[in-house]
Amino acid sequence: MLPWQSLLMTCYAAPMYGFNALILPINNVFSPGNVNDGWPGAIIGGTVLLTAGFGGLLHHWLLSLSGGRRRLIVILNVLIPFIFGLGATACHLQWFWLLILGFAVPAGLVFANLFMLCTVYLVGWGTTVGRVGFSTGVYGIYFGIWGAVYSVVAPIGLASLGLLWILVITGISLAGIQLLPLLLMKDPPPASGSLAASSGDRGSDHKRPSLTYRDVLKIPSFWIYALFFFLFLAPGFGFKIIVTALTAQVFHVGQATGAIIAASFLISYGISRLGFGILSDKLRIKPMYLLFSAVQVVALLSSAILLPHLNGVVLFTILLCITGAMFAAGKCLWSVVMVRIYGPENFKTPMAMTQAFYGLAGFAGPITLTWALRSQDVVLSTTYWLYAAAAALFICIVLFHMLRRVDYTKLEHHEKQGFQWTLKSRNEFDRF
Repeated sequence: MLPWQSLLMTCYAAPMYGFNALILPINNVFSPGNVNDGWPGAIIGGTVLLTAGFGGLLHHWLLSLSGGRRRLIVILNVLIPFIFGLGATACHLQWFWLLILGFAVPAGLVFANLFMLCTVYLVGWGTTVGRVGFSTGVYGIYFGIWGAVYSVVAPIGLASLGLLWILVITGISLAGIQLLPLLLMKDPPPASGSLAASSGDRGSDHKRPSLTYRDVLKIPSFWIYALFFFLFLAPGFGFKIIVTALTAQVFHVGQATGAIIAASFLISYGISRLGFGILSDKLRIKPMYLLFSAVQVVALLSSAILLPHLNGVVLFTILLCITGAMFAAGKCLWSVVMVRIYGPENFKTPMAMTQAFYGLAGFAGPITLTWALRSQDVVLSTTYWLYAAAAALFICIVLFHMLRRVDYTKLEHHEKQGFQWTLKSRNEFDRF
């Protein structure tokens, strides 16, 4: 039942991952003269992701305040229809401030906590059976499926019903679908030392000290990975949120073709998450992330070089899907990296803290790409954006090389974690 339960639990990803379908309708309401290159849709999409990133920092507090996972899930899903209703009201009244404060910000906070609830629950079961990567891959492909379905279905509904009704129907549907898994939910047993070893953690089996926010901030690997995560995600988020407007502005494709391109991006996104999730249970995670970064560098550079010479959208879509697949795999296996670096007992706190950089990347990517689309020479400015994105991914290769697992022996004795700019003298903390 777990895969079916996961499918229902992740339906909130439909409008979040398929938000590209709402960009042009929102622009049509708030900037009708700049539908393809308007700021409103990008700002709303970026704000949802930004608050989703920082919303993870509130998760432990909300969980304790609500009295447990089940009650928090119920509360969040009761809020969803009201949030989408406020979004519809804001569009009807053309109050952009209400769309930000009444829809984008609370939607991001709700999605952040649903993400944490879903991730901790499913990674807990994956740790129990020694298949953390497979578990993250399963719900990862569901994110891609939900987003792809929404990217295709939402434009059809928008054409017949309009933006207001689509927002209302989306809110009611999400709440109804996500409440069903509560009937099947069974908590996984707590992680143990033997399970840590099966999850790729080669540390000792003795009980480890719990990490506080202050402890995590003192660990160099947290800051290295946080910077990596921001640079790694920003280009992919730019594509994911603005892909429909990008193809319309650069290649002048219609809404139907743009929806197909967006769905192709998200399908490759989902398949990649499942495939690499399964592989991560068998392989070291560090070489995989170096591969994800290197392939994106090549794909982004190829896109930048070829874009001024392309007459059609097919080759660009293929490169877009390659970028999306590597971006998706890296984002999906984020929880696996946290388990490998911190262990299955302590991954929740650093994961919630790292989620803030997820939010920053989700805001920076769409905003910078929209800036490129607003240029008088949109092809040239988009080319520069692609070169900058390739440079960011090259830096990611260097940063991930520098990552090390936490040395809990030093942590217990209040010693500084080992840190070095080069990896000439390797030890067990460099390999994960």
